[in-house]
Amino acid sequence: MVSARSFIVLSLSALLGACSDGASRVMGPAVMAASAAPSLSRDRDDPKQSVTGAAEYIEPQIQQPEAYAMSAIRHTDGSVSGEVELFLALNGGIRIHGEVVCFAVLGNRANLAMRITRTNTPDAPTGTYLIWSVADNDSNGPHRVPDQSSGFETADGARATEHCASGVGVGAFAPIHGNLEVRN
Repeated sequence: MVSARSFIVLSLSALLGACSDGASRVMGPAVMAASAAPSLSRDRDDPKQSVTGAAEYIEPQIQQPEAYAMSAIRHTDGSVSGEVELFLALNGGIRIHGEVVCFAVLGNRANLAMRITRTNTPDAPTGTYLIWSVADNDSNGPHRVPDQSSGFETADGARATEHCASGVGVGAFAPIHGNLEVRN
C-alpha cells in the first residue's frame, strides 16, 4: 500500500514529466479574450504564471485525508496547460486525474478548476469539473506559516470559469504538509 506522502511524490514526478512532454494546452473562456491581444513576446514555452506543488491535509468538510499533486501553467499566448492527481482516503481510496482548464493568480492565492479525465468513483465521473483554491504562504524562515488549500468541490463549466475569475466560495482553507508555489 502506498502512503499519501509517497503518492504525492510519485504523482508530482509523473505530472512534471507529463507536462514537459507536450501535454495538451487548453484555453478556458476567461483567457480566450486575453490571448487575442497582441504581445511583443510570444514564446509559448516561457510560462507567465504557474501554480505547482503537492499537498497532504485533512479535508475540512469530510475530515478525511486528502493528497494531491498539480502543475498549472499559463503560457504567454494565454493558453493553460496542467494536470492534477488527487487521492482521497475515503471509501477505500478514491483516485482522480484531470486537466487544468483555468486558473487565476491573486497575490499569493490562486483559484483553479480541472476537468476529470480518469476516476475510480461514480461520485465524480469523467467530464466533471472540480474547483479549489490555494494559498502560498512562503513558508520559509523562523516564523513558518504552512501553505493552505481548500477542499475540492464539483462544479459545472460555468461555475468553474466563474471560480477561476472571482473565487466563488469553496469552503475553509486547511494548512497542508507539502509545498504549493503560486507564481505571477
